[in-house]
Amino acid sequence: MAKSNSKDYIRSTPIQLKYVNQAKKNLIKFAMDEYRIAMQNAIDYYWLRHNLDGNYTYNELRSFGKFYPYDKEINHDSALSGRMLKSAYTQAMGMINSAIKSQMNRMYRLSQLQKSTNSTNIQQISNLQRKIHKTKLVKPTVPKSVNMTLDTNTCKIYDHTATTFNICIELSAIFNKEFKAKTFKGKNKIPLLVKTHRRYYHWLNHNGTTRLNSVLINDKTATIRFKTPKKTKDTGIKVAIDQGIKTCITAVDDNGEIFESGCNNHGYDLDQICKLMTTKTKGTKSYKKIIEHRKNYVNWAINQLNLDPYNQLVLEEIKNIGYKQVSSEYLKKFPTQLIKGKIQSRCEEKDVLFSLQSSPYRSQRCNDCGYVHSRNRNKKNFLCIKCGYSEDSDINAARNHLLVLPDIDRQLIYGINKTEGFYWNPMFDGVYTPIPVIK
Repeated sequence: MAKSNSKDYIRSTPIQLKYVNQAKKNLIKFAMDEYRIAMQNAIDYYWLRHNLDGNYTYNELRSFGKFYPYDKEINHDSALSGRMLKSAYTQAMGMINSAIKSQMNRMYRLSQLQKSTNSTNIQQISNLQRKIHKTKLVKPTVPKSVNMTLDTNTCKIYDHTATTFNICIELSAIFNKEFKAKTFKGKNKIPLLVKTHRRYYHWLNHNGTTRLNSVLINDKTATIRFKTPKKTKDTGIKVAIDQGIKTCITAVDDNGEIFESGCNNHGYDLDQICKLMTTKTKGTKSYKKIIEHRKNYVNWAINQLNLDPYNQLVLEEIKNIGYKQVSSEYLKKFPTQLIKGKIQSRCEEKDVLFSLQSSPYRSQRCNDCGYVHSRNRNKKNFLCIKCGYSEDSDINAARNHLLVLPDIDRQLIYGINKTEGFYWNPMFDGVYTPIPVIK
């Protein structure tokens, strides 16, 4: 039995259109070109109308996404129907809202600080005003390979009973009357018969999942989307994961079971792949292949972890790697966001509660006595300079992520981990104490 939350999450799976005849592919490709032009024209129109390159207020940004007129003059010569133009405009508005979101949040924060009478906010107000003044909004550019987002007004999905093809994606009302009269002899519909795959049926048969009628489509693939309710298991144990470039993931659970990702079937691990990436030139075919290789390895490594016994997963949160430092090209290839996204996706799929936990000092903390010092850890080797506890550094860090430790005031203990060190244990009210844990 699982507890259902109020929100749902969306999962998608692409399906190849390789069995669709070339004439239909050409029509879809033509529609894509028209769709991209419509999107870019809409972005240019609204960007100029709201003066987003010049002076604008917070209220103008806030009201920007609440309305947008359907102006036929934007694409008066487009071959697309009114429904398709509406979809293009909606997608264009989403791109604009993403471009202005950060600036809008800054201006909202500034307005709240200016309403307050607290004198300590003066410096924050000054910093925000400086940031807002220096930040220039960047107008979005629609990529050539943009996916058309089609809803029930222009697209329907039917289950197909034939043995060769599984579903039919029927596109309708794609083009206007003039183009339809020149191109189509009958109805303005484009049926696409496609073959599905194992991943499609995985989500189709997933508990509580609903297939959405909206489709992301281009001339090569049609991406089907599913709505799945968020759930968490009632029973299970907790597992913690430490991520690294030498060992992609290291997991330790409440029962003491340890999982470490190793080499795949081709003999590669993440360390070797990242080193290979440094020898490739960005933009080349070989560089794109090695990026795909890295993605495949991360997916493979995380899929090896069996999540069935767990109801909660804690992942080490890594951010600002190399911040204000000169990082090597090798370290820049470490795919932290890729690892995080894949683990979170698997947790949602298996109804496991996913959470992130701050990483500072946990890799330097001795899991045996709680003593924290920078000299405890030396790459993959962990040796506590106080009690002599020895362990693989990633396993030690994962054990520390299993614990609920008091929050650290990093300003208070800044540099202490490099001098005398400190003890960090759950039974202490504070995070810094010279007293060791009593066993």
